[in-house]
Amino acid sequence: MSQEPPPKRQPIISKPTVTQARTSSGSGGVIALLVVVLGAVVMVSVCVIGILCAMLYPAISAARDAARRAQSMNNVRQISMAMLNHASAKGSFPPQYTVDQQGNPLHSWRTRLLPYLGRDDLYAQIDLEKPWDDPTNLAVGSATIDLLLSPRYAQTGNLTNYVVVTGEGHVFDGQQETSLPRIAAGDGMATTILVVEIANSDIQWSEPRDVSIDDLAFEDDVGPD
Repeated sequence: MSQEPPPKRQPIISKPTVTQARTSSGSGGVIALLVVVLGAVVMVSVCVIGILCAMLYPAISAARDAARRAQSMNNVRQISMAMLNHASAKGSFPPQYTVDQQGNPLHSWRTRLLPYLGRDDLYAQIDLEKPWDDPTNLAVGSATIDLLLSPRYAQTGNLTNYVVVTGEGHVFDGQQETSLPRIAAGDGMATTILVVEIANSDIQWSEPRDVSIDDLAFEDDVGPD
């Protein structure tokens, strides 16, 4: 008997099942969803940070202003103490300015106060017999003295924000020198103005120039009761 040849086997072709197709499609959807969620989280975080910064800025700004005000008050305190030390050593406060033989102003009280402000180095270089703006004194007068600049204003260089109130009846009146007993016999130290702070000053610290009481607009720091 003749034997029949065995049947030919058909090649097996792998086809993606419905389950495989669904699994692949589902992974892409999950990734896309995660990207959307992360994007939303980032946007919300940025918005929250922006809102927090906007809320905190007034408090930060107020804290900085308070710090600058405190530093300026400390500057005024040190200048006032230097004046008192001058009065103790010399018998009187420095005059508003010194004068030459013709009565022309030479140097400001700030210049005369330098040794009491810890700036003996500058004071030793100044020719007190020549005006503050004489070429001999200009190099020294261009120096920056941080104590004479208020941190409340963006002014630099050899300018000053601290001046005295001048005029008849005040402690500083031209070349006149005022003693502590004279102040005590008058209004007393508690009600006497020595130094004031001014904004946007164009006065150089060595310049014999200050302000009168009429030039000032006082700022009320007391506030409501």
